[in-house]
Amino acid sequence: MENQDFIYLKKQRYDFTIIDNDILRDERVKHARTLLVYWILNFHTDRQGVECKISLEKIAKRARISKTTVIQGVNELVELGFIKKEKRQREQKDFFYNQYTILAKFKNIKT
Repeated sequence: MENQDFIYLKKQRYDFTIIDNDILRDERVKHARTLLVYWILNFHTDRQGVECKISLEKIAKRARISKTTVIQGVNELVELGFIKKEKRQREQKDFFYNQYTILAKFKNIKT
């Protein structure tokens, strides 16, 4: 999927996680839980720093918040356009999981 409004970040190979400043500056983000969930999702992305497959329970445990609070944070991130959430099905037909895609907005990018 290509969208000219977004670019994908390449995950660094260092032992830290980079959070896009746009989400920190975005006044539409009303809750710290949303920033915390975004950070956890970024921490668990693939090598390209784009996709993440992590359970709500694991996010809650890492963030030290409830599963309900995680769901609220995820929903806000989706609504604001910082992530995309897709329901996926494993080979076992009754087992589903969410795949998250980190979408980073940038303006005036210099190459």
